[in-house]
Amino acid sequence: LRGLGSHQVVLALVADLGLKDVLHLIGDATDDDTLKAAGIERARGIVVTLPSDKDSLIATVTARQMSRTVRIVSRCHEPDMVQRLQKAGANSVVSPNVIGGMRLVSEMIRPEVTQFLDLMLRDKDKNLRIEEAAIPDDSDLIGKKLQETWIRKITSLLVIAVKDTVKDTYIYNPGPDYPIGKGTILILLGTSDDVWKLREKLGG
Repeated sequence: LRGLGSHQVVLALVADLGLKDVLHLIGDATDDDTLKAAGIERARGIVVTLPSDKDSLIATVTARQMSRTVRIVSRCHEPDMVQRLQKAGANSVVSPNVIGGMRLVSEMIRPEVTQFLDLMLRDKDKNLRIEEAAIPDDSDLIGKKLQETWIRKITSLLVIAVKDTVKDTYIYNPGPDYPIGKGTILILLGTSDDVWKLREKLGG
């Protein structure tokens, strides 16, 4: 990819991260035609990681105009660009500098917790992950308390938090009497197999 301009690479589709062959498209990532050729109109998500925040802003605006439903995650370097990218249509804005700073502080004040999380997420044998699962509005879990659900009967997943998307709030370490309502997203700790089992049972 040497010799290309600062915003000339668009990743259209990654079929398998373990494979060397990656489907891709070379073009201007801020251009409508390039995004359309990459499949923006049917894409579930787009990650904008251009070197320039201004280019990222243009690409974010363009992508949002072309798709109202695509999830856009944009990277930014300057703190004052975060709100501008959000207003432009980014669902989430990631600042490597902020994340790096938080990691440095964590390594200083809670090294064992940091190491534990790293090992847990990278352990290929146990394959533990922190994942999420949205409860469909027509699920039989709606109206039930956590202890009344079949989640622990068919999986070993731990519900470590719950997001109420209606109120846009999180409940950390919800108790067994927590009622599941519409717009609930479960934050889970467990194996990937159990997460897929749960999602399949939920109809996702």
